[in-house]
This record gives sequence, structure tokens and C-alpha cells, in this order.
Amino acid sequence: MSTSLSVRSRFSHDESSYSREEIIAAIQDFYGLLIKLPYIEPNALVFPPAEGWSGVNAEELRRRGKTEEVIELLRHLPYLRAPAPGKRWMIGPDTIVIAYCDSELYKDVTESIQPVPGHCIWLTDGESRDGTSLLLDTQTGTITEWTTMEHKLMIDYEEYENIPTQDKWMAHATMPATAFFRLWKRKFERLVWMALYNPRGSAGTAQWYSSATTPQEEEDMLASDDEFEPDEDEHEDVEEGGSESDGEDVTNDEDGQIPNEEVDELLEDAYGDEAHQRRMDLQSQENTAEHKPVNPPPSEPTDQLQPHMRSLDRKSKEVYEIYTRNGWPSNFDRESCRMRLAEFLEREECPINRSQEPMSEQDAMAIRQRMIEKHQEKQRRKGRG
Repeated sequence: MSTSLSVRSRFSHDESSYSREEIIAAIQDFYGLLIKLPYIEPNALVFPPAEGWSGVNAEELRRRGKTEEVIELLRHLPYLRAPAPGKRWMIGPDTIVIAYCDSELYKDVTESIQPVPGHCIWLTDGESRDGTSLLLDTQTGTITEWTTMEHKLMIDYEEYENIPTQDKWMAHATMPATAFFRLWKRKFERLVWMALYNPRGSAGTAQWYSSATTPQEEEDMLASDDEFEPDEDEHEDVEEGGSESDGEDVTNDEDGQIPNEEVDELLEDAYGDEAHQRRMDLQSQENTAEHKPVNPPPSEPTDQLQPHMRSLDRKSKEVYEIYTRNGWPSNFDRESCRMRLAEFLEREECPINRSQEPMSEQDAMAIRQRMIEKHQEKQRRKGRG
């Protein structure tokens, strides 16, 4: 048997069957969850008229070799309409949805890199090489997660290299479409994926964070029915030469440091009306320090990544806390969560987008010290009470 036929056998889903109605329902259910998030506006979700979308570019799709069933399916799908010219919604990290209802089309270059049969249609484009192009097969009713970086190959790379180009897509992770959209829906429900609206991006619209740090941790979170809580002990090692302030800082830890949720209260107590600006200035200084180039010894290259990973871990935990403090998922205050996330993004982006210079480290230390004093005073009052 040729390699090509072996791949076809190995990655065909005999138990799967295509149903246009089931595909439409699965996508509608998935999009229904996305518009509950404080990311995609509810009015972005649009539904086809009874006769189907007239805006689907059927002529161009036929020119590209797509079947009539593909075109009919696209004419009856719900879509997430683009929020602005040049912008499209992301439905996964670096993964941009295609609104065929508005004559949008998948990138020409995709099928020049990876040819696919006419009965398959791309539902998304990757914004970057790390993005996922979701390929729907209207013969088997399956979704294939194709990436240029070959992140989810189901066979050994050496075997993959020997497959004819037109068959390589079949070696990427594939599952029934209904199960696939249930899986991605659960990633948002469990806060494995957390999206923030980011108007500063290019074609995409989201800043992404994850509460899982490894594939195994993600798998465990998706499989568990228990409520997930971020591990406060992760990445707790103090870097050599770092400032510990005798165990007291403004990060949210439980080893004598000031909890993150208390920082705003302490700043307001210490600075009154200037509290918000002080928080912005302090975060600006911290972010600038986080992004300073690191030149580790050649023998320890991983040291260069540690500050970035610690920073990302801190930010992911804060985003997770914003979601959960606002009642996600069962008692969710969408507008409050959206506002808190916008404030978070403003703080994290301020070193890049603010015109003034960030405050000096000396001034930042003065703010931290004043917060520590307020925190200690508060603890003493509790003790006397």
C-alpha cells in the first residue's frame, strides 16, 4: 500500500458522517458561547436568511474547485461579522474566522502550500504561522487542525515528510466536527483559553492567555469536572539578584506579599484621586523591567526565558481572577468583566502605547514601600481587632 493510501486509511473516520444540519448547529452553538465572553460583541453573530446568504462568492469558490455542497453549506452557516475594515474575529489563538457571508475568502496562499480536495473548505485563516486553519471535510463531517508549523501531526515527522504534498493535510489532527466544536467550547468554559479584545492588533482582534502551562495540564483541566484554581506555587523561585523586599511585594502571592486584589485599595488609601495614575505608572515601570533584554551566560540559555514566563504566568492568573470574580461561567457579569479586562490591557500595554517615559525604578520603589506600609498598618489594625 502506498504511503498516501496508508494515510487515508489511518485518518479517515468511518464512524463519522456528514450532516449539513449538524455542522450548522455545532458552529452556532460554539459561536453562541463566544458572544457571551467579554470579547466578541453579541451583534457580531449573524444568521442566514431562509434562502441562504447572497454574499457568498460562489463564482470564485467554483473557480478554486469547491463543490456545490461546500457552497451551499457556506450559504447557510452563521458567521461572526468583522468588527471593522481590515479586522476579523479570532476564535482561537492566532486563528481568524472567515465570514463567507460578506464575500470573504480563505487566503490564496493556503492552498498553494497545502492543496486540498474540492469537498474540503477552510473555515479559518491563521493570523501567524502559529495560527490554526480549520479545514471542514463535507464528505466525512470532520474538522482538521492544519498549521504551517505542523503542531498536531498524528504520525512521525519522517513519515510525514514522505507523504505527497496533496495528502499531508490528512496527517494533522482530525475529529468529527461536532466533537471538535464541543472541545473548543470547553476550552473557553474552563478558561483554558482566555481572550481579551485588543484593538491594537493587526488583522486579529484578541490578546490570548491560558491557564494551562503544558499540554498535559490542559488535558487534565478539560477532563476534570472540578473547579480549576491557578497553582499559586508555580514559578515561585526568586531569580538571583532579584528584589524580594523581605518577602513583601505587590504581586499576588501568599508568602507575606501583598495580594494583587488589595493593591488598588492600598493605592487609593495612600494616594487618593491619584491612585489610578500611580497604578498605571507602577505597572509601566514593571513592564519595562520585564521587557529589558536579558543576556544570560552561554551555559544557561533558559535563564533568558524565565522572566518572560514569570510575567506571562502572573498575567494569566490575573486574567483568570478577573473572569472568576465576575461570576464566570454561571453568574457572569459580562460588562464588569469587560471593563476590568480593558483596564488590565491598558496597564500591560502602557509601556508601548504611552508617549511619556515610564517612571524611574526609584520612584516605583517609593510607591511599593508606601503600599507595604499601608498593608502593614492594615494588618496591625486587624490584629488589634
